[in-house]
Amino acid sequence: MTKKPHILCLGEILWDTLPDGRKCLGGAPANVAYHLQCHGAQAHLVSAVGNDPDGDAILQWLSHNKLSTEGIQRVAYPTGIARASLDESGSAKFDIVYPSAWDFIDPTPLAERWAAQCDAVIYGTLAQRNWTSRASLQRLLQIASQNPQCIRLLDVNIREPYVNIEWLEECLSYATVVKVNMEEVIEVGKTLRISKQIRTIFSTLFNRWPNVEYIFITKGEKGAGWHRKNKESFHMKAPKVKVADTIGAGDAFTAAVCLGLLKKDPTYIVISNAIHYATQVCTFHGAIPPK
Repeated sequence: MTKKPHILCLGEILWDTLPDGRKCLGGAPANVAYHLQCHGAQAHLVSAVGNDPDGDAILQWLSHNKLSTEGIQRVAYPTGIARASLDESGSAKFDIVYPSAWDFIDPTPLAERWAAQCDAVIYGTLAQRNWTSRASLQRLLQIASQNPQCIRLLDVNIREPYVNIEWLEECLSYATVVKVNMEEVIEVGKTLRISKQIRTIFSTLFNRWPNVEYIFITKGEKGAGWHRKNKESFHMKAPKVKVADTIGAGDAFTAAVCLGLLKKDPTYIVISNAIHYATQVCTFHGAIPPK
C-alpha cells in the first residue's frame, strides 16, 4: 500500500487511573489510534466524552498529539474512567466505570462516511456493553463490510462482567481478523460453549465464521502466534525486557498487525514488528509512551 491508510477505530476512550494516582489516556481504540498515527496512518477515532473537565482534557490531549477530535462526541454522561490495579508481574486488571460517555456513541454522518471509505476498521467487544453504542458500532461495521477489501479487525478485549455470547457472535460475524490474548481465548471458548482447548477454539471460529481469515494470539513474555484458516501457523518469542506494566501492550500489537496486513508484509515481519512495539510499551507505565 503506497497511499496513507485510513483506519477507523471504534469504541471506548477514557482515562486509566494508575495505582500511584496518575491518569493516562486509555481505551483500546484510542490507544490503537495513537500508535497508528505514530506509524504514518490516518486514524479516525469514533467515541464519546462527557461535558466535564475530564472530557476537555481528553480533547486537549488528542489535539496536542495530532489526533483528530472530529469523531469524538460530547454527551450528557461522565467521561470514562478505568481504575487499574497491577499484580507483581505488572499485569493489569481494570475496574471500568459504568455508565460512561463512550457507552452512548451515535453513528454520525461523518462516522458513516469514514466507515464507507476506510481501508480497515478496528473494534472490540467492550464497547458493546451498552445498547446505544452497540447499535451505532454495528451500523458502522455494516457499512465497512460492504467493501470486501476492508480489513475488519476484532480485538477481543473481554472484561468481566461485560461478557455476552450475543455480543461476541455479532462481533465475530463482521471480523476478517481476530486478536486475542491467552486469557481471552479461554474466555471465548467458555462464552461460546466450545472448549478449553485453544486449537479447538480456533478451528471452531474459522468454521463457524468463514469471513475470519487470521487469528493472532498474544502470549505475554512468551511472544505471540499467528493462525490462518488453512491451518498454517507461526509463533515468535518475545525479547526479555524490564516490565513496568502491560497496560496498552496489546493495543500496540493490534496497531502493528493492522498496518502489516495492509502493507501485505510477510507473516514473520508482521509478528516481529507487533511484538517489538508491544514489548516497548511494557517498559513504561501506562499505554502511551511519555514525552
